[in-house]
Amino acid sequence: MVLQQGIKVPVWGVAPAMSKVTIRLNCKTIVTKADTTGKWLVKLPVQKIGGPYTMLFINGSDSIALDNVMVGEVWVCSGQSNMEMPIGDWGKINNYQKEIATANFPAIRLMHLKKSASNTPEEEPELYDKEKWQKCSPATVSRFSAAAYFFAKNIYTRHHVPIGLIQATYGGTVAEAWVSGSSLKAIPEFAAGVHEIEMHPQRDLMQQYNSKLHQWLPEVDSRDSGYQQHRPVWADNNIDVSSWHTMTLPAYFDEAGLPEFYGVVWFRKKIIVGEKENKGLKINIGSMGDEDITYFNGQEVGRSKLAGQRLYYVPSKLVKKGENFLTIRLIVYRKYASVYGERERFSITSESGASISLAGEWYYKIGYTNSSLLPPDAPDEPNRPTVLYNAMINPIIPYGIRGVIWYQGEYNVGRALQYKTLFPMLITDWRKHWNQENFPFYFVQLANYNAIDSLPKESSWAELREAQTWALKLTNTAMAVAIDLGEAKDIHPKKKQEVGERLALIARAKIYGEKVVYAGPKYRSHGITGKTIEIQFTNAAGGLTTQGDTLVRGFSIAGEDHVFHGAKGTIKGNVVIVSSPEVANPEAVRYAWADNPVCNLYNQYGLPAEPFKIGR
Repeated sequence: MVLQQGIKVPVWGVAPAMSKVTIRLNCKTIVTKADTTGKWLVKLPVQKIGGPYTMLFINGSDSIALDNVMVGEVWVCSGQSNMEMPIGDWGKINNYQKEIATANFPAIRLMHLKKSASNTPEEEPELYDKEKWQKCSPATVSRFSAAAYFFAKNIYTRHHVPIGLIQATYGGTVAEAWVSGSSLKAIPEFAAGVHEIEMHPQRDLMQQYNSKLHQWLPEVDSRDSGYQQHRPVWADNNIDVSSWHTMTLPAYFDEAGLPEFYGVVWFRKKIIVGEKENKGLKINIGSMGDEDITYFNGQEVGRSKLAGQRLYYVPSKLVKKGENFLTIRLIVYRKYASVYGERERFSITSESGASISLAGEWYYKIGYTNSSLLPPDAPDEPNRPTVLYNAMINPIIPYGIRGVIWYQGEYNVGRALQYKTLFPMLITDWRKHWNQENFPFYFVQLANYNAIDSLPKESSWAELREAQTWALKLTNTAMAVAIDLGEAKDIHPKKKQEVGERLALIARAKIYGEKVVYAGPKYRSHGITGKTIEIQFTNAAGGLTTQGDTLVRGFSIAGEDHVFHGAKGTIKGNVVIVSSPEVANPEAVRYAWADNPVCNLYNQYGLPAEPFKIGR
């Protein structure tokens, strides 16, 4: 593992009540005593960068030795899916195969927390597949956060300081889920929800939920058009699919035309089996949410509950040469429905080793959906106030850290005004509970997304980006602009190298004292002269420039009617002069103000200008 250099690092554990515990590290010994409940905590003497060391814990005749302990920098890497997005696995960022193959950095250590939610603050973190600290290598990095890895790699290759990354991410989640109840109660619209959660222990709620779900599922069966008289009629080989739709799998339903789907959906694919494959088959249909029953030529070959990998075996008696049909009946009773996995593994494999890809077009048809019969609310649903803080942040406090890198906000789009209070509260909340002064908190502004907007328009994504900037009023915060790194049709853009590097630039300048420019042009002031607005920028050493076009794109202005029009921009040093023939007396100006704006203003170091608005 990695311990944080330069501070007194907290170390804690359990032992028999009132017994003595001895800790040894780097020729230094500390002795403490467990309290009446068996808990103990000490703070190690300040350590300098170094290692590897052996850390020894002694309690009576028992001892635990931790080998290969480094002292360096520890960062918590948190947020929703764009911080979660792995290098390989489901992420497959740009050049992922080469990036994985060259990820030999044993001094970078990775800890990956399992996605979990809890109504009460937990003490023990759940780890991904029971893993603990791992050396960064091609074998371990594939499913780790790409943004976090490139952040660490960029710093390490310049300063060769050991780096520990603690990944605490959960895709598709709201900011309020990551804030402690004690702080969140201060926001009136969350207070009642926090109180409700605190009053109901997780175990009791799970029992109630399972009971309600047991009543809900038979009712769904009775209403499913594909499941009649207790028989899966849509799994028959001769079923007519001319009225069915098509979907490319693997996929998340929200991105494939079935947003917020609850109910039953049937999938069907024709499989051509050759002479040599006419034996038993192994089916890998990825990870699904929630409950599936899978059929081959009309016969059930497997079923699973809740999200997870599906690996089923088809006996040879069900397999025939030529046309075969694979059918999946998927019952969805939680959010984020999907049939998802690595395309390369989404396949059928014969006993001879031949492989048939299942990735691509499938027929699908909805068997049942009805808002009047929604599933019961799951008590481990992550988008509830405080529950991710309880399960994924509280258990790692007070582990000594350098700071936090954060990428979240997509799921708070539409609530920008609230986010202006909520996001700074999250930062302050974590700092308070860590009791580690004002540790660095660096975050990514939302990337461009959705259809490209060439004309000025109102934008909830732009509003959220502006709300994120309010956190910059807090000390020791900084923002990486990503307005040029997104993709119109993919909320998970592949350019994660650039995200990590822009975050690393901030750390390299602010923590390691490098003379590097870490931010793009930022609005400083403006003046109105006749029909033009002159806008001055900071972070424009050497002058402003454009990329991809000699014209300055992305500005719009409005007069007293508050109707915005696309504007022409002219660069003069660190000033952009903006005007529009349609606005005689400009009063307001915006830049990159859209979900997916056309904008191209940069500084000489290749960093994009921060979106902004002035006036109504």
